[in-house]
Amino acid sequence: MDAGTHLVVGGGSGIGFEIVGRLMEQNHEIYVGSRTNDRLTGFERVRHVGIDVREPQSRLEGLPEVMNGLA
Repeated sequence: MDAGTHLVVGGGSGIGFEIVGRLMEQNHEIYVGSRTNDRLTGFERVRHVGIDVREPQSRLEGLPEVMNGLA
């Protein structure tokens, strides 16, 4: 699989964090949409987008125009 750009919502913990780890192993560029990014600091190719999916006004600003995957 060619490396691509992916958005993982809730990737700061739990299953989402595990998905981020798998994508990093495959050299993908990853955007993580979550409320916190404590566990994500220091990872190359991982960018945090602060969102809270419980808030109807959450905006996904700063994402690339083309994404290859969403989890």
